[in-house]
Amino acid sequence: MRYNVSRKGVEKNDQGQIIVRRFECDRAGKPKNTRKLCAADRLRKIISNAKSASRRNKLASLTSTEALIEDLKKHGFYYAFEADHTSRRLKYLMWAHPTTTQLARHFMDLVVLDCTYKTNRYHLPLLNVIILTGMNKILPLAQVWLPGEAEPDFDWALSKVKEFLEENTVPLPRMVVTDRDLACTNATEVVFPDAGKLLCRWHIERNVNAAAIKKIGLGKDTLAAKVFMAMYRHTVDSESETEFNARRADLLEASSEMAKYLDQEWWPHKEKIVKCWTARYCHFGCHDTSTVEGTHATMKRWLDNSKGDLLNVFERRLPWWMENASRISLQAAKEATFIPTLFREKPQYEDVVRIISVYVLEQTEILWAQALNIVVNGLDRSTCSGTYRRIHGRPSLHDLMSLIDSDGQLKLEARHFDKHWWLPPPQSGETSELLPTTLPTRLLEPQTLRRGQRKRRPSSQSLSHHGINRTRRELSGFELVEQKAAASTMANHQVQSFRIY
Repeated sequence: MRYNVSRKGVEKNDQGQIIVRRFECDRAGKPKNTRKLCAADRLRKIISNAKSASRRNKLASLTSTEALIEDLKKHGFYYAFEADHTSRRLKYLMWAHPTTTQLARHFMDLVVLDCTYKTNRYHLPLLNVIILTGMNKILPLAQVWLPGEAEPDFDWALSKVKEFLEENTVPLPRMVVTDRDLACTNATEVVFPDAGKLLCRWHIERNVNAAAIKKIGLGKDTLAAKVFMAMYRHTVDSESETEFNARRADLLEASSEMAKYLDQEWWPHKEKIVKCWTARYCHFGCHDTSTVEGTHATMKRWLDNSKGDLLNVFERRLPWWMENASRISLQAAKEATFIPTLFREKPQYEDVVRIISVYVLEQTEILWAQALNIVVNGLDRSTCSGTYRRIHGRPSLHDLMSLIDSDGQLKLEARHFDKHWWLPPPQSGETSELLPTTLPTRLLEPQTLRRGQRKRRPSSQSLSHHGINRTRRELSGFELVEQKAAASTMANHQVQSFRIY
């Protein structure tokens, strides 16, 4: 039996110095097929050996899956699993981080479901359950390892997610966005029957575009294929069912083959795709799962490769979970503490800053500028259908015009915004209380009184002790008279001093 061997060799360099080099052979015998080990190679090997020894000590008599369960308990993760009754091999595994669970209580309105692949040596698909927060940030809620993507697999996954939400007093989602995986879609209908359902427009458009290139462009992205795709997007954005039917007929005239494809594949799910039906739900402008693709990419950067077992994957992803929880918590605390410069001198926002997220206030400011332009210039006003407010959960252009028309009598209030956009209340330790449904009341600063003094240009020096910012008391009437008299005397004295005789 042959073994790997290592040898030492002695060489002389150009300066005549004797150098001892180490060689490593693939097999016993003469040192052919060798490679020189530099210091970096030896250090890398030392680190690899240390990691292997640490893993052996950690596992001891446990399997990697048993060690994973122990790690989940140690770090306070919520988890659920199921093994095959005969082989005792792991079939399903679901886990969720405790801190992201606490944050989810305040943002559990819209959930995105999407699978990713090439994350482990067993080739198991990973279902990511993602939340879109009111700060327009992505927050991972849970992850589920599945043996496949059949309907029973998604039934198990979503049922465990629902149990997890109920046990941790997290509200059930109001909206669920998925791609058009029929198994996942059917499971969603069963597990979350009361939630609104949307299909990912991004995935659908990619499939329709591929079909148009194949059927219309004959394998090429021709002008005719691009024109058809523009018509398709126009159809998806139909404001009414009558408008949708008319544009659907236009698609049939443009390409009967593509119209047949749409009738078979996508229009049976039109109520989850076309705007005239999806506008019935408050989905906050999110109608695709492409936002999760960035989460997949970020998560895989922590993995480094797809050859690890589930224990290795968990160990590498643990910092990723903690980073996400810290990032969202810090941003929420910052927005609840500091007022952005954009809103400091605008009284219409004084009742909502530090209550409503900065992202939605910035979006509202864009609409406010448009509304102000319409009111000031007397432009024509369209009829408000309420669609924008219903979809996005925030004031529409017409709502803002009404506030502007009131000339300061009415201001933006927290009730004008959906609870999805409210910032989480300050946390004093872990708590299981839900976000309060009552509107927060603000204790504002006193009204600034106008003084009768003439406005002066502020000094370029420190303003903390001068002008209206000073803390010294105001001069009395007699003091003002004495000060004025003293100044007049000083001026006369200076004039006499410089008089020429």
